[in-house]
Amino acid sequence: MKRAALVQRRERQKVQTVSCPCCEARLALHFINGENAVYDVTLLGTTVDSQPHDGKLSRMEAAGQDFKDATTAHRVHDEKDSGNEVQAYILETSATDTLLDKEMREIQPEKSRPEEDKKHLCLQSTVKTSGDGPGNSKLFSLFYRSKKTVHLVRHGHTSSLISLVEPSARFDLRLTTLGHQQARNIAPKMAALKPEVILVSPLTRALQTLSGAFPSIQEPGQHHVEVTPLHAEHVMCTGDIGRPPKILAGEFPWLSFDGLPEVWWYSQSEHPNDAVRMEFNSVEPMEELRKRVGVFRQFLRSRPENIIVVIGHSTFFKELTSSRQRLMNCETRTILL
Repeated sequence: MKRAALVQRRERQKVQTVSCPCCEARLALHFINGENAVYDVTLLGTTVDSQPHDGKLSRMEAAGQDFKDATTAHRVHDEKDSGNEVQAYILETSATDTLLDKEMREIQPEKSRPEEDKKHLCLQSTVKTSGDGPGNSKLFSLFYRSKKTVHLVRHGHTSSLISLVEPSARFDLRLTTLGHQQARNIAPKMAALKPEVILVSPLTRALQTLSGAFPSIQEPGQHHVEVTPLHAEHVMCTGDIGRPPKILAGEFPWLSFDGLPEVWWYSQSEHPNDAVRMEFNSVEPMEELRKRVGVFRQFLRSRPENIIVVIGHSTFFKELTSSRQRLMNCETRTILL
């Protein structure tokens, strides 16, 4: 990663302020002009109070250097389990399945729709077949409500980037004690869903949430689980950079990481992101994230299962559902595709 002192002023780009969805940190990302390369990150405060902390701004080296000035400046926000009941959401789609490809309609809770509206979700057309008589007319659906149910589950509470003492732990964030408890708390709810397949992100916080939410996950034949990087989190900070499949397989030997690329997270050859080397040099553009969201949506539709659990991340799910609100830790949202 390039140091700020080594980057000429004419190469510097206006700072972009972002909020980390995992540890609640408000970060100012400094870029090299014309590139998506990060050369420095400034800690502004937290999204809890949305106010800068007293004193000088703390410098946070993205490659995992000393954060001692920022340790006392950052306050960890423990998100509590919402405990809300699972709500069903409807995504209306056409028979040609192209409506959502162009633009996803606003998602509305199913219980808020009048019964009359639900009845008219399926429009019908009369087609005359060969032969005479009223019995030769058939009805074909022009629009339909699919029965593929997808339960989105956000991972549990994670450690703060700033509070961690070990620099390597700031990459691929892990769950806190609270996060593990949140995952265990939703185990009865997950069992009641009876998923035909569980799709989990390769980021460690999602894999740990899987282990807590499905206690029998280590028992052979109990669950059909697939690890897929398609719905990994938007790479915005060190905590979103994953680790190679060999390392993950050593920590989660009961899961299969076959087919997972060596570098499955967003990384540029010129500006690589590497958790093992503690390098964070590029942020995933929103255009790339939205492409992944589109591919993942089609991936869900193409699957043979009708009940799917997806364990993943808030920013990705926010884009997938076109929602203005992020899921809380271990909160569940159900959509129909």
